[in-house]
Amino acid sequence: MMLTQVRKLGQQLMPLPLLSEKQSRSEPFRPLLFTSPETTKSGLIKMIFVLLIIALSLAACSSPKKISGQDPFLALDSMQIDSERLHVRIRVSNLNDFQQRISQPSLSLRLAELSTLHSLETPASLVIAANSRELLDFEFTLNENVQQIMQRLTQREFERLPWTMQLFESETGPISTAQGFVHAVPGQPGRFR
Repeated sequence: MMLTQVRKLGQQLMPLPLLSEKQSRSEPFRPLLFTSPETTKSGLIKMIFVLLIIALSLAACSSPKKISGQDPFLALDSMQIDSERLHVRIRVSNLNDFQQRISQPSLSLRLAELSTLHSLETPASLVIAANSRELLDFEFTLNENVQQIMQRLTQREFERLPWTMQLFESETGPISTAQGFVHAVPGQPGRFR
């Protein structure tokens, strides 16, 4: 008795048939939406056309992202010591989509935990083209502590030396900071990278 009630309930709740009444069970399954091969082809063509229009409109609305307002990116290119000076060459990269001007750039450099060194002479100004980089040279007066630690690095008493540098602009103050490690260049005393 319970089984007959379940069957009756199932027949009442059963959704509409997916096959048309004209289709027999021996024919391949074809939903009511596509009842003939001609309808299937035209429906498929319409669907492809709509998807193509959607894809083209999305592509037309998108544009490459423009980068603006990024501070210059600093990287240490090389260091060299002579008897009285430390020569530092840095790469200043402009990641923006427009040229960047830095007026009277100066550099502060801190090696290990020693006192901060400030560059002696500064270039008048620097213009970096969009999405490019420039090399800048700075000179620092060597104090005794810096000279000793760089000598120890040259003699391979330790493998690397941490540094922190900050690029300043005369009008706005500090504009970029970078950190890293400097290593002695093998076979070239007094040169570091």
